[in-house]
Amino acid sequence: MASILKVNTIQDATNSNNALTISTNGDVTESNLEVDQFYLTSNDTQDGDDNILTAWTRNDKTGFTKIGTGLTVSSGTFSFPRTGYYRLIYVYQSNSDSNGDMTTGVLKVTTNNSTYNTVAIALNGDASGNANQCGMCMTYVNVTDVTQVKFRCQSESMDSDSHTEGNTGQMRTSIAIERIAPAQ
Repeated sequence: MASILKVNTIQDATNSNNALTISTNGDVTESNLEVDQFYLTSNDTQDGDDNILTAWTRNDKTGFTKIGTGLTVSSGTFSFPRTGYYRLIYVYQSNSDSNGDMTTGVLKVTTNNSTYNTVAIALNGDASGNANQCGMCMTYVNVTDVTQVKFRCQSESMDSDSHTEGNTGQMRTSIAIERIAPAQ
């Protein structure tokens, strides 16, 4: 026996929060969804390892709108707006010097707001002679406490003539963030 349930809002048991909203054309909006994206606005030329990339801005390109509250970023450290299980996709573009420098994009996460650990690496190969390269890495982060769990996008293995690609006109190095489930 089939039955039909007609609603336009589903609330929690206390009727204080809308969990889902259903429009008249059937679109479902989840109240806890977060989608955000940032890109590097200028080249980063720091030499060496553990270089925190800091020139981030929220995607302001045609067609993008953040969903939800959105993340915040301060001095290269990203903070989550709410607990949840998040997917991070880091696209790392670099230009290696004429020595064939290998460059690396690194995602680092802390769960204690202090010690950052490498969780994913985008390795751009050993190219000879001023080559633009692009790598990507992805990870999932279980954010159980927004004051303790944060992440950074960094570069490593940078020679003096190599750099991480950033640009105000187009996204080259970027990070996309999506909340896909409640914290686990």
